[in-house]
Amino acid sequence: MEKQKPSFLEKISNFVVDRLAGPMAKFGGIPAVAAVKDGLVAIVPIVIIGSLFLLIAMLGLPGTFSENALIPALSSFSPKLLVFFNITMNFLSLYAAVAIGMNYAKHFNIDSINAALLSVAAFFLININDLSNGMEVTNFAAGGLFAAIISSLISIRIYR
Repeated sequence: MEKQKPSFLEKISNFVVDRLAGPMAKFGGIPAVAAVKDGLVAIVPIVIIGSLFLLIAMLGLPGTFSENALIPALSSFSPKLLVFFNITMNFLSLYAAVAIGMNYAKHFNIDSINAALLSVAAFFLININDLSNGMEVTNFAAGGLFAAIISSLISIRIYR
């Protein structure tokens, strides 16, 4: 029997399994990387819930999908549903700071509540621009995720 030539997809699959899987598994085993991965996975339900609130709210708002609301009965509830969306999505970095700090602390056998509080405090300190006007919460949305990751990792590392 003649051996069949591997397809392009099989070649790519073999390359990934043979060459990339080992180094990526080692990279994923680094405590800081694992903590970021686990922390971001922990906030996925918040993203899903926020997205559902947004979708339901948009069904009740006119001008979103058509001239009139697709479900007119939701029109009075849409502004309230958007509040839930804003609470979930506009504080995403804050939730990430808590989750990443707790997961990073688990790698070092540190109390996770103290780690979460420390991560949030470090995240607040990074985001203070001007104390006279209070704290801006614009960086608490997805735009502040990088700051949340860095502040959580550094603060827990110093605490350790």
